[in-house]
Amino acid sequence: KLAGLRSVPCILINATEERSQVIALIENIQRCDLNFFEEAEAISQLITKYGMTQESAAIRLGLAQSTVANKLRILKLNAEERKIILDNNMSERHARALLKITDNDRRLAVLNKAAESGWTVDTLEKYIAKLLKDDEKRASYHKRAAMLKDVNKAIDVMRMAGVNADAKRIDHEDYIEYIIKIPSEKQAE
Repeated sequence: KLAGLRSVPCILINATEERSQVIALIENIQRCDLNFFEEAEAISQLITKYGMTQESAAIRLGLAQSTVANKLRILKLNAEERKIILDNNMSERHARALLKITDNDRRLAVLNKAAESGWTVDTLEKYIAKLLKDDEKRASYHKRAAMLKDVNKAIDVMRMAGVNADAKRIDHEDYIEYIIKIPSEKQAE
């Protein structure tokens, strides 16, 4: 009546109580006033409560399966992280970018920094990429340092065993060279 119509087009279907609940949940997911975390929670509920796969939920929602998978991934963020993201009008892409950081405390620190500075998704992704690359470099350095310790230990063991081993370390720009001299049997006699 408010719209000035005498009739409205409707589609009537017969539905079981369960199917009716599924339809209602799907309609709620597609409302535009849900934030992306609420949407992800609703999709998760749809999948778990009704035993759907991501693919079948995606079909019912008219989404790609990868979209559903990405939405569900953001549920790995804890309540505090979600609140910061929403309070700072950050996007679902911000949330997904943060998932690359597996340590919760570190992820929260990066999130707070991004929120305080008003970072774009691109800025956040670049920061995280650099952070992870630096981690790889540090891990690589520690592996090399452990190997160098092993080389030095091997030389010490030879000396303790009575082998007059002489080692020379040469640091090059791209690599470290060790020259280990062990007297031949003729010299040892």
